[in-house]
Amino acid sequence: MQPPAEIDAVPRSCYAEIAILAQVQDSRFAPNSRQSNTEETTIAKKRIGELLVEEGLITSTQLAEALEAQKQRGGKTVQILISLGALDTESFVRFLAHQPGVASIDLENYDVSPETLQTVPRELIEKHEIFPIDKMGKRLTLGMACPLDAETIRNIEKISGLKVKPILCPAEDIQAAIARYYPSKLSEDDRPSYAKETSLGRVESALKLQRIGPLIRQIKSFPALPETVQRVEQAMQDPERAARDAAEILGSDMSMAAKVLSVANSSAYGFARTIDSLDLAVALLGLHETYSIVLSVGVVDLMSRERRAAWEALHRRSALCATAAGVVAKASGHARLPGVYAAGLLHEIGRVVLLSIAAQQHARIVDGLGGDDLLRAEEKEIGLTHTEAGYQLADHWGLPNGISQAIRMHHTPESATEDKELVAVVAVASAMAAGGDVLARFVADHGDTLGFLGLDADRIPALCEEAAAAGHTDG
Repeated sequence: MQPPAEIDAVPRSCYAEIAILAQVQDSRFAPNSRQSNTEETTIAKKRIGELLVEEGLITSTQLAEALEAQKQRGGKTVQILISLGALDTESFVRFLAHQPGVASIDLENYDVSPETLQTVPRELIEKHEIFPIDKMGKRLTLGMACPLDAETIRNIEKISGLKVKPILCPAEDIQAAIARYYPSKLSEDDRPSYAKETSLGRVESALKLQRIGPLIRQIKSFPALPETVQRVEQAMQDPERAARDAAEILGSDMSMAAKVLSVANSSAYGFARTIDSLDLAVALLGLHETYSIVLSVGVVDLMSRERRAAWEALHRRSALCATAAGVVAKASGHARLPGVYAAGLLHEIGRVVLLSIAAQQHARIVDGLGGDDLLRAEEKEIGLTHTEAGYQLADHWGLPNGISQAIRMHHTPESATEDKELVAVVAVASAMAAGGDVLARFVADHGDTLGFLGLDADRIPALCEEAAAAGHTDG
């Protein structure tokens, strides 16, 4: 039989990571083992399917279908079973938890050499809950709370110049190792509450991302607000004002803004610099191309009344955040920071992603949630937060890195390692746009971010009033 197309949509690197997780071998880890990678993979392929059948998680017929698909297309048995729908991620995670080959190294009693510690920057170790265990030649054995995090693995390989072999370790073991080798590490109480997950919880989230990821990569555009299309069409009738007006109109519709910025930054145009503002995007693309992009996108009129209401509410809040971002940037001395308005406008594009690909699950999330409560609810109902979904889309669409980082890190600005100023500005602006308890908790919990921007908490109410007034003026 031919396996479904979505098997090919899964990144090839995910297969190797699952194969490592699926090895059911002696629970002791020996970095100096001479067993070859090929031999290890052979063991994993031979035993994992049989063990899943023995556990009653799959049938012999399903295993046979997966092996046939593997023979034709390649890949790892477990990932093919998941793609075929024969195995669900939750069951596989529970299965892993009971295998002796999982979390197989005792970091507490293992001495890591200074040379190995230098292979990975400390900030990445803390941010991603990873720990370099052993370096042998060109191979780095990396303890990970989430060995399915393909992006982190790629980044570490790029930074270290080494081939990473990920090993599943409990998050608490990794945190203990970090505290042992880096005594000044932040305490557990300093971490965002939604990030205080178990190791298996993070593995489960990564597996769910593998299934949702192909859906995100299939998104070409989002429906635009009908008034956006109408206003751009009217602006085109006055060539002298069209370019300026078109950029301003697009600035109130995050769906259209994201699409235009994506096209402007695509390899098809090859502009010499990153395009991080709508004014520049419209100027470089030209009115005809911009109008063509607008016309190529559907409108929300085809949505149900409830979904349209949610869609329009997101657009209103994103526009308010964009305005607030400009106010915060000016107040903090970053008025010329590139991409401020666009980052504020697009910071919650991930919520549009989730609303598009998981509408039923999204509908179960209580209205009005914000901050950690919202992230926790998204993780529970969908298996993916809007911050990660938005980042995956931004990366796929080729949006500027600063905007992508603001999308991903606006709930945890202190953890940002890139474009820190832009992330901090958008984080404050997002809380201001939410207002109420969300803003109060942000001010209480993120004093470091306010301090980084040189802002005092007592100044926030005045900035909110300024942003509200600016929003009314723009409207």
